[in-house]
Amino acid sequence: MARAVSRCLPGTLLAVNPYILSHTKHAEFVTIMPAYSVPSAMPLNHIHTHGHAKQWQPMTQENLRRWAASWRVYINAPMTADQPRRIDFDGQRLTAWRKHAHGPLAGFYAALALGRRAMATYSPTEARVMACDYLVADVPLPPQAILTAVEAVADDGSAQPQPFSMIERSGQRLVRLELADSGSGQTGYGGPLYIRIAYTLADHNTTRASSSSNPSPNHDCD
Repeated sequence: MARAVSRCLPGTLLAVNPYILSHTKHAEFVTIMPAYSVPSAMPLNHIHTHGHAKQWQPMTQENLRRWAASWRVYINAPMTADQPRRIDFDGQRLTAWRKHAHGPLAGFYAALALGRRAMATYSPTEARVMACDYLVADVPLPPQAILTAVEAVADDGSAQPQPFSMIERSGQRLVRLELADSGSGQTGYGGPLYIRIAYTLADHNTTRASSSSNPSPNHDCD
């Protein structure tokens, strides 16, 4: 349905309701939805896991924290009606993104699902990344970005350096991160809420890439 709507109603803001989901699929929805839609705020304290009314289950602390991380990441690049977007699933691999229509990042991702359990958003000053599982993700950098810091950000906004490595694939620079589950901070592991990749942008008048120069990355974190 989201694929059909995103293609048949361009220029329309989407808000998807994660109504009947298992806890696992609910966690994955948190990291997919902001790539093409406004995040939902409906399941604040319970998840409806079945069509019968008696199947309401309390939200876990892990899921509540994932929602908080999802919103923190989303507000780095809120959805606008003019952003091109795509969502597709071939039965194995998910593709979900929206791209900036204007400004220094025009043609590059505003938000990108990194498989089914992680996502990134992009503003002119930073990318933010979150996950609902422990995994390794390769996060594309804008072509004109000059990396300045990679930090793990806690609930209170404090930050500390985050280990990373740089790789290149098909001419595209990516930041490789070992991500912790954004919900883990409430379970004793003390994981960060999200990862911040800070950068400055070179003169986009001469280096700005068009959308055709941003191939969909081959993420191995499904």
